[in-house]
Amino acid sequence: MTRFIADHRAEITGLWIKRVATIPEIANLPPAALVDHMPEFLFELGRWVDGEREARERAYLFLAQGHALQRLGHGVDLGSILVEYQLLREVLLTEILANVRVDEVGIVGVNRALDLAISEAVKRFAIHREEIRDRFVSILGHDLRNPLMALTLAAETILATPNCTQAAHPRLAAAIRRGGERMSRMIGDLVDFALGQLGGGIPAVPRACDMGEICREAVDELHATHPGREVALEKQGDLRGSFDRDRVMQVISNLVANALLHGHDPIVTRASESDDRQFLITEVSNAGPPIPAEMLVGIFDPFRRGAKAKRGGLGLGLYIVQQITLAHGASCTVDSNERATTFRIRWPRAPLDEVPRP
Repeated sequence: MTRFIADHRAEITGLWIKRVATIPEIANLPPAALVDHMPEFLFELGRWVDGEREARERAYLFLAQGHALQRLGHGVDLGSILVEYQLLREVLLTEILANVRVDEVGIVGVNRALDLAISEAVKRFAIHREEIRDRFVSILGHDLRNPLMALTLAAETILATPNCTQAAHPRLAAAIRRGGERMSRMIGDLVDFALGQLGGGIPAVPRACDMGEICREAVDELHATHPGREVALEKQGDLRGSFDRDRVMQVISNLVANALLHGHDPIVTRASESDDRQFLITEVSNAGPPIPAEMLVGIFDPFRRGAKAKRGGLGLGLYIVQQITLAHGASCTVDSNERATTFRIRWPRAPLDEVPRP
């Protein structure tokens, strides 16, 4: 039985994918994220059932925990993860009983292995959710304190000065406006975070628009606030499609702002169409030192902040980028080396409900 699981783990994974693709929260995950490490999980499950429990349990449980954290990062709730395991149990046992002569001990072993994986997944999911909540409260309290203090001091100064024509007042008013804008951005990010983690994902309402125009608006807006920086846009091909204009604008703005904060010039945004014309490709690249390998793992996790992001943000920008791309059925990847750091998104030109499915 364990040899059958090992030799047919790819086929079993394929059958399982067809079943879990019917779960709404999981259906729109990119193919690689959907599969996760299921073939490796099945291999370790077989080794565990075969009696190598003490030697293989650590690797087996690590894969189960990792799957739970990956799904949490994509905004999948615990109920959907449990359904995934239920469907895996059905697929695995059906294939074993149809192809292998197996006794009750073997079937019990498979069920015990799956129950152990489910227990570890639930435990790790719950622990990480608590960690996110604690980090959220800590960062929120810290990062809102500074703009609130600036607002309070500026307002107190104005109130204490009867003559409102003093030259300092425009500067104080500008400080109040900047503080309000910072808090507004934080609140907006927190709303999107709550939608991504608790509300089934950030909603997107696609409408006919031009990806090139969206990128132009985002780049121009940020270039105006960073006039000394080298920020450019390159466009090629037919960039018309169906997208949620405001959400895509948010994605491009977040990526360019991230490049301005962490990277070096030149910062280039590119928009083009794929060879088959079914997808539009956006890239935001910047020069500068590569992102360390340990930071690339989980770079889209919430509350991840680089060394230069000590003020002004909650570390939700890239998480929101990922959630909005998922809402469009798109995929976002990052490549970072000595030449450049590039965030690349592959957007379906047509809305998901208009794409023919097999």
